[in-house]
Parts: sequence; structure tokens; C-alpha cells
Amino acid sequence: MSAGNPNNIPAGTLYNLPTASNAQFYSNSMLGGTAVNNPGTSRTPGALNFTFYPFDGFNGTPTLENATGLLMRWTQWVLDVRKVDGLRLDSVVNTPVSFWDQSFDSVLANRRVTPDGRHVHALSFSECFGTNQSIYDNYIRKPNYNIRLGDTFADRDALDINGAGVLRAMITSSGLGTWANVVSGHLDNADGFNDGTIGLNHIFSHDNGSGNSSANPPAYPSAQAQGMFAHAYLLTRPGAAVIYHNARGVTHTGFWPRQGMPTALGFNTDPAVNAPDATLASLVQLRSMVARGSFNVLNGTDPNNQSQADVLIYERRSDLGGGSFDANCLVAVNDRFDAGTDTRTVRTSFPNGTRLIELTGNAANPTVNGGASIPTVLTTANNTVNGVTTPGWVTITCPRNTTGSTAHNKGFLVYAPAIPSGTVAFTNTVSTIPADTNFIPVYRRRMTPIPVITANSFQIQLTTSNGDPGIVGQAGANNHADGNAAFRIDQGFKDWNSSGAVDFPYTDGAVPGYEVFSTVNNPLYGKSQFINQGNYAQAIDATQLDEGIHYLSVVAFRHRNPNQAPLFREFRRVFYIDRAAPSAGITNLPINPNSSPGFTMQVLAGDRTVTRTHILQNLAQAADPVAASNSFNQCTQSDRFSYSRAVNLTTGSNRITLVAFELSGNSSVTDYFVNYFPTCAGDYNADGMVDDSDFVLFASYYNTLIEPRGDLNGDGLTDDSDFVIFADAYEDLICP
Repeated sequence: MSAGNPNNIPAGTLYNLPTASNAQFYSNSMLGGTAVNNPGTSRTPGALNFTFYPFDGFNGTPTLENATGLLMRWTQWVLDVRKVDGLRLDSVVNTPVSFWDQSFDSVLANRRVTPDGRHVHALSFSECFGTNQSIYDNYIRKPNYNIRLGDTFADRDALDINGAGVLRAMITSSGLGTWANVVSGHLDNADGFNDGTIGLNHIFSHDNGSGNSSANPPAYPSAQAQGMFAHAYLLTRPGAAVIYHNARGVTHTGFWPRQGMPTALGFNTDPAVNAPDATLASLVQLRSMVARGSFNVLNGTDPNNQSQADVLIYERRSDLGGGSFDANCLVAVNDRFDAGTDTRTVRTSFPNGTRLIELTGNAANPTVNGGASIPTVLTTANNTVNGVTTPGWVTITCPRNTTGSTAHNKGFLVYAPAIPSGTVAFTNTVSTIPADTNFIPVYRRRMTPIPVITANSFQIQLTTSNGDPGIVGQAGANNHADGNAAFRIDQGFKDWNSSGAVDFPYTDGAVPGYEVFSTVNNPLYGKSQFINQGNYAQAIDATQLDEGIHYLSVVAFRHRNPNQAPLFREFRRVFYIDRAAPSAGITNLPINPNSSPGFTMQVLAGDRTVTRTHILQNLAQAADPVAASNSFNQCTQSDRFSYSRAVNLTTGSNRITLVAFELSGNSSVTDYFVNYFPTCAGDYNADGMVDDSDFVLFASYYNTLIEPRGDLNGDGLTDDSDFVIFADAYEDLICP
């Protein structure tokens, strides 16, 4: 803390210099602490007790500590002060297992606050190489599997390094690999269950990317190198999934992170084309909409071909108990890149007569389904094998990644029972912020228009339609149409419909934090075949929303029986609340400077709506500040809320005009006045004298009492205290 203290770590020339301000990096032991009891693990037995004190940003308590203590303090600081939700742990095998079990897990215990206000263990996950069993035995500690051992203390997982390697090999083998290696290669198998409870599934990373380079920006990968079929598998199997994206928005020298999935944000593989590609985004949505339940590979049910060498067929299904299952979706993925299709006949857990709709759009895509051999709808039925008739069979034709001479890289299908279609709209919108043009860099481009709402209230409106157009108009067509709908604004967990509680609590496995529509709730389910839409609406109090951008998720549920999993269609919209002008202010306005006319004005935005600020100096009174704002007077942005611009003050009173803009185009204008007297206070014309010409100006300001140009003591007013200052200078006539 202080120079020369023998307890300090060795000081550097530029860094690690002792200073009292370092107290902010220590917790304050004078404040109330939180006791944590770590029960230990079977591999590191023995309970440990810790007390963690809060950081106050000022008066921390410097404490002697070893390397373990330093790491624990830093971990707590990034979680508590920087509000980090979790941590990636690099190369954990170089640190004793006991550190993770005893010290690290204790810091993360109940450290993260969820959107619904609960304190839970902060997530961490490690990068470690070794066998899946050794990783599981030494570096994983999660409540959803350790509960079998009575250990629910931490939420520490590991990257599925081995599973990712097998998937990358599948991509590069161009059809010569086997899905059997993929299914058996996951870290998830180490606990005896391939059920998604452990391991962060991924394919690419900064170390192993779709495009590699060390000293230069990595090349953008070809569509084949991205392995979209493998990502379809990754996103529809159980377990956490990580899609790696290298935005390339930061220039590096030396080592560059490897390339990832350029389409992760919805854009084509070649940024020069600037063509949107929603394939990956659609797979992410399908994951939450229908990929629910346990993982059940179906290749082995095919009477003629049980091989997993080219095509993997599997379902996600719910366990109804008593050996009975109900399927939720059917997936086929194909790794071959020669032209053609592959057909399998498999037995599913869907009841007979279930119409399964292909949801990726690949079956309906003429580029993929060139010979019209891939059905957009499958219907389950009986099949007889070896004299035994059983229900739930379908014949599925999966495209390879090339059709004819065209490589489309879409060798995958996702079938599910029909989920509702529909549209979402807002009332009380006054304008629309257009999407960004192709001139904006890919990594910064906003891809969707944004409706603007200025009223104190508005409605979210959902209009639904039958998700299976093939049966519209038939008797009973709406028996499985939408039976309910719900919405979430931003992170959710707010009672928008005044029901007294959040309608879907955090324990809900599908849509935690969502609200049911209550203003209008008129499902299509059960209605006559002659009615073709359902209607939902919710009135929203806009005064309860912050200014700026908000994100809306609306889900329409397929009607289901009580024992069936919730299947739904999600609709995402963004909207902009603009009830007030953007807020910004100059934070370091000089008070009558006299040393130098050059000064850098610091601007602080009041909220996230501000997108740019301008400082105009001595603008003519008749001029429009908004129209006068241009690139020459625009401030430089240094952080999310911070801007600055250098000005040169003229002698006497300077009018400094701050103009702030927001995304909607709305603006605010604030005038400041700074008196610059290079000689002495009151010498408005800088002639070295405070005489009658200066008196005439000061008197006109003084007569208003509030005119800031007569302010000589920096209180923002022109009053008697300023008159005394001016009178003293006027009496001398010549500046002292």
C-alpha cells in the first residue's frame, strides 16, 4: 500500500507500484461477511470454512496473502465488482486438484445472481487434456450429477475436448468417418450416461478453429470446413453447446485466435458477399423449441442397415415411466459430401399417425432436395419386422451435403410434430429505425429494423396459425394447434400481466421467466376447421421500461397432454422505448480558466441510448445545434458512456453547446457557458483593463441574475457575489 513497506510485493517500474488507491482491490473486513462452508469432495475430503467480505471500491483491508489467497481475491473481485457470470479455466492440470475443490469452489459458491434474484454457484469450466474418465474424476463438480454423491456445492464443468476433436475429424474426413466414434467420444459418457449432464459440447475454439493462422488473421473457412451438419448434431443433442465465433473486431499482433463460425451472428461465410445466412441461428432456436428429452439413437432399429458410418438418426424423447416414451423430435445428420441421399427405416417413439414436419427448411429447399425425394412431412405407422408388427415407424431420406453438382453443406433434417406459426406486432409505434446497410462492418451490423414507441403504453400482439398447412380446413385440423402463448421482455421475471407472480418460475424447464398473455388469450386449439387463427395480446406499461432497446421473445405452444413435453415456436422481436431525450452532460466544465485556452471537455452519457455526442463552440444564437452537428465537432468515444472533445476558448464568454443523439434520431441540446479571462476576471475584451466596455457587458448579465456569462465565482449564477468580484476589478481599472 505504501512505498517501502516490506510486506509489499516487489514493485515494478511502471506497474505494481504501491499506492493507497490499491485498497479498492481488497474486500472490506469492517463490513458484514458471508460465511461459506465447503464440505469437500471424495477426492479432496475435509470441510473448510471461509468468510468473504464485500468490496466497497474504496476502503478495502490490505491483507497478507499467498498465491492461493491472491487468486481467491481476484476471483471474487471479477465476480462481485466486474459482475462476471462465470470463468473459463485454462490448463487446469497444472494446478493441484485440491485448489479447485477447496479454494476456488468456495469463492464461486452462491456468487452469481440470477435474473429472478436467486444466488447460485457461478459457472466455471476448465480446459484440460486427458481421458474423459480422468477429467470427470478430477476436474468436474456439478450439482446435477454430484447429487448422486450428495455433493451440490459447486457448478464446475469442463470443455468436451475429446468430443470436439472427433467432430472436427468427422468434418475433415468428408464422409469417411463414423458417427459411432462421435457418440462414444463425448465427455458426457464418463459418468455412465450420455444425457447432457456434463461437458461443454463444442466443435471449434480459439485453439482449434475452422480456419487456422498464428501470426496473421485466420482465413474465413469454406462452407464445407464449417461443418454445418456437425453443428446440427451439436445443437440437437443434450447438454450445453458452445458455438465459437471470432469477430475479428480487434487487431492482434503475433498470435491470432483461430477462426470459428462466421455465421454465428447470422452472416454468410464470405463477408465480402454480405448475404445473411440464418442456418445456424435457426438451429439454435430449434434446439430450444423441440430438442427436448433424452437422446436415443435409432440406427439400430433399421432392419436392413444399422451402420452409423454415414448417417446418424436419433430422437429426443420424454420418459413417461413404466418403459414408455414420447418422442419430441427426429433428427438425421449426414457427413457425406458426394452427391445423393441416404435412406433409413427406423422405429420412433411417436404414436402412430403423428405428422412430423421438417423444420430446417432443407426438405423444401430445391437446391437440397433436387429430386423431390425428401418428404417435408413424415407420418408414423406400423411396420412388420420378422413377423412382429410394431408402431411408430418412418422411412427418412437424409440429404448428403451435395446434390447433383452443387455443394450446399446442408446434410441434415429435423422433424417434429407441427408447432404453431404466427406473427408478432406492436401497437403505438411511431417510426422505425432501419436496419444497417452493407457498408457497416459485419461484426457491427444491426440486421433488423426496430419499431420506436414513445407512448406510455403499448400492446404486444400475437396472431397464430396452424403449423401444419397440409391439414388446414380438415375436420380436427386444430386439435394440435396453439393451446397457449407466453412472452418475455429482456431477461424476463417481471409480472407484466399483474397476476401477482411470474407465470413461469425459474423451475420451468422450457420458458422460465415468461408471462402468459392476459389482455387477449384466444388460442386456435379446438376451434372449428373453418377458423384459421388464434389471437393473443398483452398491454404493457412502457413507463416501467428503461429508455432504449429491448428484446422480446414470444412463444406459441403446441397443445399437449399433461404428460407431454412443451413444444413451441419462438418469435423474436426488438423494440425501442423513446419517451425521453438522450441524457448526457459535460463533467469537467472549467470554472473561469485563465491559464490556457486549450481544454478537453469530458462528456458522460446518462444511459445506453446515447450513440454519439457533439460539442459546438460559440454557435450563433439563430443557428440550429442539431443541424450544425457534424463529423468535425463530433466527440471521440473512449468507453460505453464516455466521450471527449478538445476546444480552444476565446476571450470572454464562451457558449459551449452539447448535442447528444440516440439511435432513434432523437436528440438533446444543452448549453454551457465558460468565461475565459487570460488577464483577470471581468476583462471580457482581454485588453488588460476592466473598464466601462466590460461594465456594459457585465451589467447586462447581472440584470438577469441567472445569466451564466456573468458568473465570476463558478456557481452558475450572476448575482451579488459576482458583482463584488467585478466591482473590485472595475475599481482598479487595470488588471493586477
